[in-house]
Amino acid sequence: MSDIKRIQQKIQKLYQAIEYQKIVVPVSLKVKQWVSFAEEYISATSIIDIQKPQYLLPKLQMTGQAVESALKACLVAAHEDSPNSHDLVQLYELAAKHGFHLGNPDIAAIVHLGHFYFQDLATSTKYKIRYPTIQIERLGGSVPTNSTFVSIVRSLCEQATERNNGNIDGNVLNE
Repeated sequence: MSDIKRIQQKIQKLYQAIEYQKIVVPVSLKVKQWVSFAEEYISATSIIDIQKPQYLLPKLQMTGQAVESALKACLVAAHEDSPNSHDLVQLYELAAKHGFHLGNPDIAAIVHLGHFYFQDLATSTKYKIRYPTIQIERLGGSVPTNSTFVSIVRSLCEQATERNNGNIDGNVLNE
Protein backbone atom coordinates (compact mmCIF):
# COMPACT_ATOMS: atom_id res chain seq x y z
CA MET A 1 0.00 0.00 0.00
CA SER A 2 1.32 3.46 -0.87
CA ASP A 3 2.20 5.95 1.83
CA ILE A 4 -0.60 8.30 0.85
CA LYS A 5 -3.23 5.52 0.92
CA ARG A 6 -2.01 4.35 4.35
CA ILE A 7 -2.17 7.90 5.70
CA GLN A 8 -5.57 8.42 4.10
CA GLN A 9 -6.95 5.30 5.82
CA LYS A 10 -5.67 6.47 9.22
CA ILE A 11 -7.19 9.92 8.79
CA GLN A 12 -10.44 8.41 7.50
CA LYS A 13 -10.71 6.28 10.65
CA LEU A 14 -10.32 9.41 12.76
CA TYR A 15 -13.12 11.14 10.88
CA GLN A 16 -15.35 8.08 11.07
CA ALA A 17 -14.80 7.82 14.84
CA ILE A 18 -16.76 11.03 15.32
CA GLU A 19 -20.44 10.29 15.81
CA TYR A 20 -22.82 12.55 13.94
CA GLN A 21 -26.47 12.97 14.63
CA LYS A 22 -28.47 12.39 11.49
CA ILE A 23 -30.52 15.55 11.34
CA VAL A 24 -31.95 16.74 8.05
CA VAL A 25 -30.89 20.29 7.29
CA PRO A 26 -33.99 22.48 6.92
CA VAL A 27 -34.55 24.26 3.63
CA SER A 28 -34.17 27.67 5.24
CA LEU A 29 -30.69 26.77 6.47
CA LYS A 30 -29.69 25.23 3.12
CA VAL A 31 -30.60 28.50 1.40
CA LYS A 32 -28.52 30.45 3.91
CA GLN A 33 -25.57 28.10 3.36
CA TRP A 34 -25.68 28.55 -0.43
CA VAL A 35 -26.04 32.33 -0.03
CA SER A 36 -23.07 32.36 2.34
CA PHE A 37 -20.95 30.39 -0.16
CA ALA A 38 -21.92 32.78 -2.95
CA GLU A 39 -21.13 35.86 -0.87
CA GLU A 40 -17.74 34.52 0.24
CA TYR A 41 -16.67 33.62 -3.29
CA ILE A 42 -17.80 36.90 -4.82
CA SER A 43 -16.10 38.85 -2.01
CA ALA A 44 -12.87 36.96 -2.71
CA THR A 45 -13.13 37.86 -6.40
CA SER A 46 -13.42 41.51 -5.48
CA ILE A 47 -10.21 41.31 -3.45
CA ILE A 48 -8.39 39.65 -6.35
CA ASP A 49 -9.86 42.15 -8.80
CA ILE A 50 -8.36 45.02 -6.79
CA GLN A 51 -5.11 43.52 -5.52
CA LYS A 52 -4.09 41.06 -8.26
CA PRO A 53 -6.15 41.74 -11.41
CA GLN A 54 -3.70 39.69 -13.50
CA TYR A 55 -4.93 36.52 -11.75
CA LEU A 56 -7.76 36.09 -14.23
CA LEU A 57 -8.18 32.30 -14.06
CA PRO A 58 -8.59 32.05 -10.27
CA LYS A 59 -10.92 35.05 -10.36
CA LEU A 60 -13.07 33.46 -13.08
CA GLN A 61 -13.12 30.15 -11.20
CA MET A 62 -14.32 31.82 -8.01
CA THR A 63 -16.76 34.02 -9.92
CA GLY A 64 -18.27 30.91 -11.50
CA GLN A 65 -18.51 29.28 -8.08
CA ALA A 66 -20.21 32.38 -6.69
CA VAL A 67 -22.81 32.48 -9.47
CA GLU A 68 -23.35 28.72 -9.26
CA SER A 69 -23.89 28.96 -5.49
CA ALA A 70 -26.31 31.87 -5.85
CA LEU A 71 -28.33 29.99 -8.47
CA LYS A 72 -28.41 26.91 -6.25
CA ALA A 73 -29.63 29.09 -3.36
CA CYS A 74 -32.52 30.11 -5.61
CA LEU A 75 -33.34 26.51 -6.48
CA VAL A 76 -33.27 25.39 -2.86
CA ALA A 77 -35.45 28.37 -1.88
CA ALA A 78 -37.95 27.08 -4.46
CA HIS A 79 -37.82 23.68 -2.72
CA GLU A 80 -35.99 22.10 -5.65
CA ASP A 81 -32.98 19.88 -5.38
CA SER A 82 -29.96 21.63 -6.77
CA PRO A 83 -28.43 19.47 -9.49
CA ASN A 84 -24.85 18.35 -9.18
CA SER A 85 -23.95 20.49 -12.18
CA HIS A 86 -21.67 23.39 -12.97
CA ASP A 87 -23.59 24.44 -16.08
CA LEU A 88 -24.53 28.04 -15.26
CA VAL A 89 -26.91 28.33 -18.21
CA GLN A 90 -28.80 25.19 -17.16
CA LEU A 91 -28.92 26.36 -13.55
CA TYR A 92 -30.25 29.77 -14.58
CA GLU A 93 -32.93 28.15 -16.76
CA LEU A 94 -34.05 26.02 -13.80
CA ALA A 95 -34.10 29.05 -11.49
CA ALA A 96 -36.04 31.10 -14.06
CA LYS A 97 -38.71 28.37 -14.22
CA HIS A 98 -39.29 29.08 -10.53
CA GLY A 99 -39.69 32.83 -11.00
CA PHE A 100 -36.14 34.03 -10.38
CA HIS A 101 -35.16 36.72 -12.83
CA LEU A 102 -32.23 38.67 -14.21
CA GLY A 103 -32.21 41.17 -17.07
CA ASN A 104 -30.81 40.24 -20.47
CA PRO A 105 -27.41 41.94 -19.92
CA ASP A 106 -26.91 39.90 -16.73
CA ILE A 107 -28.02 36.71 -18.48
CA ALA A 108 -25.48 37.43 -21.23
CA ALA A 109 -22.80 37.87 -18.54
CA ILE A 110 -23.68 34.43 -17.15
CA VAL A 111 -23.37 32.95 -20.65
CA HIS A 112 -19.93 34.55 -21.07
CA LEU A 113 -18.86 33.29 -17.64
CA GLY A 114 -20.14 29.80 -18.45
CA HIS A 115 -17.91 29.87 -21.54
CA PHE A 116 -14.90 29.95 -19.21
CA TYR A 117 -16.26 28.21 -16.12
CA PHE A 118 -18.15 25.29 -17.66
CA GLN A 119 -17.94 24.77 -21.42
CA ASP A 120 -16.29 26.72 -24.24
CA LEU A 121 -18.98 27.98 -26.62
CA ALA A 122 -16.82 27.47 -29.73
CA THR A 123 -15.10 24.15 -29.05
CA SER A 124 -17.31 22.57 -26.34
CA THR A 125 -14.19 21.92 -24.27
CA LYS A 126 -15.13 21.80 -20.60
CA TYR A 127 -13.43 23.48 -17.65
CA LYS A 128 -10.77 25.41 -19.57
CA ILE A 129 -9.96 27.66 -16.61
CA ARG A 130 -9.18 24.60 -14.48
CA TYR A 131 -7.36 22.26 -16.84
CA PRO A 132 -5.08 22.62 -19.84
CA THR A 133 -6.75 21.64 -23.10
CA ILE A 134 -5.82 18.54 -25.10
CA GLN A 135 -5.38 20.53 -28.29
CA ILE A 136 -4.32 24.09 -28.94
CA GLU A 137 -7.27 26.36 -28.16
CA ARG A 138 -7.52 29.96 -27.21
CA LEU A 139 -8.84 30.68 -23.76
CA GLY A 140 -10.17 34.13 -24.44
CA GLY A 141 -13.48 35.75 -24.94
CA SER A 142 -15.49 38.55 -23.46
CA VAL A 143 -15.14 38.88 -19.69
CA PRO A 144 -17.70 41.16 -18.05
CA THR A 145 -16.43 43.27 -15.16
CA ASN A 146 -16.27 41.93 -11.65
CA SER A 147 -18.81 44.56 -10.58
CA THR A 148 -21.30 43.00 -13.01
CA PHE A 149 -20.97 39.65 -11.28
CA VAL A 150 -21.11 41.21 -7.83
CA SER A 151 -24.45 42.71 -8.86
CA ILE A 152 -25.70 39.40 -10.31
CA VAL A 153 -24.75 37.42 -7.21
CA ARG A 154 -26.30 40.01 -4.92
CA SER A 155 -29.52 40.03 -6.93
CA LEU A 156 -29.83 36.24 -6.94
CA CYS A 157 -28.98 35.99 -3.24
CA GLU A 158 -31.54 38.67 -2.39
CA GLN A 159 -34.19 36.87 -4.44
CA ALA A 160 -33.38 33.54 -2.78
CA THR A 161 -33.40 35.10 0.68
CA GLU A 162 -36.68 36.87 0.02
CA ARG A 163 -38.27 33.63 -1.21
CA ASN A 164 -36.78 31.77 1.74
CA ASN A 165 -38.18 34.29 4.23
CA GLY A 166 -41.61 33.83 2.66
CA ASN A 167 -41.44 30.06 3.20
CA ILE A 168 -42.40 28.72 6.55
CA ASP A 169 -40.57 25.56 7.48
CA GLY A 170 -42.88 23.00 9.01
CA ASN A 171 -41.15 20.40 11.07
CA VAL A 172 -37.58 21.48 10.36
CA LEU A 173 -36.14 18.09 11.21
CA ASN A 174 -38.26 16.26 8.64
CA GLU A 175 -38.18 18.37 5.48
